[in-house]
Amino acid sequence: MPIAQIHLIEGRTEAQKQAVIEKVTQALIDAVGAPQESVRVLIHDVPAENWGIAGTSAKSRGRGKAMPPSDSTVPDASAVSAQLSRRLAPPSRNGRN
Repeated sequence: MPIAQIHLIEGRTEAQKQAVIEKVTQALIDAVGAPQESVRVLIHDVPAENWGIAGTSAKSRGRGKAMPPSDSTVPDASAVSAQLSRRLAPPSRNGRN
């Protein structure tokens, strides 16, 4: 049973989170052949003050504000699938993937 854990700075809409769940699920189906029923996606909303970037909090950098829904905020399932496939592929004999 594949389990994907996604950590996001809080502020995404329910619709954006649903899109992430759907696309990550499809990417795992495509990348590893998992049955849809077995895929689990966990989204962890992290408060901006608890997310550090280069020694400062995301909140102090103005991150974590509510974001409007947009197709550009969620990668295409095929792009995520390709990325997962590269990461999950066994190493080649010459040491390069």
